[in-house]
Amino acid sequence: MRPTVARPILYLALALSAALSPATAAEPYRVTPSDLHLEQLRPARLSYLVYMHGGPGTGVRRAVLSSFEVAQETVDGRPAWVITHHWVDADGTMHTARTVHAASDAATLSQKSTWVRSGKRMSSSVVPAEGRGIA
Repeated sequence: MRPTVARPILYLALALSAALSPATAAEPYRVTPSDLHLEQLRPARLSYLVYMHGGPGTGVRRAVLSSFEVAQETVDGRPAWVITHHWVDADGTMHTARTVHAASDAATLSQKSTWVRSGKRMSSSVVPAEGRGIA
């Protein structure tokens, strides 16, 4: 066989053998609260600058100040970690979020967020334990 014909046949044979061999999934690993080292979590307040740009040499096109706070609170009588997040650009607040996690295992108890894009406001709210969410 000529080399120009043999090479495509070899690739086809390899592709077919890969498609016909059974795939095996990796064993799942369950993350437990002890894996998260929640005892090390501390309240914090941080801000950082996020910027977008085009290709090389185009410079910054849009800058956003992102701030978030991690706080310990009591929510519905239970200890919780509450994370609030705010994104602000030159036009004002464009995103806010408040997520409440159980202090014992970091399970999400609730999450509310709002986005403002092109003058339109979109909000969502989720309460996983109740199987409830609205957008």
